[in-house]
Amino acid sequence: MEAEADLNKEYIAAKKRVESTYDSDPAEKKQYLDTLLAAQRTWLKYRENDCKLAGFAADEGTNVRIAFINMCITDANLERIKKLKEIPYG
Repeated sequence: MEAEADLNKEYIAAKKRVESTYDSDPAEKKQYLDTLLAAQRTWLKYRENDCKLAGFAADEGTNVRIAFINMCITDANLERIKKLKEIPYG
């Protein structure tokens, strides 16, 4: 999935921007990066469960259910990419 690869690239880019922005303050940089990692992990769990819910619009085991889940994941990834592009905040 292209959106998944783009999501991973943007997460890495966001981390690099944080590292560069907070390079002069190692403690703040570590705290920011730790928080970013925790937020990303939590978001991934949210996306997984939210998109499972989207799949319930179709019968179990059908291609339609898989399509609903995949569309949800793609849409969620695109929205998350937009958010990651704004990091670091401030």
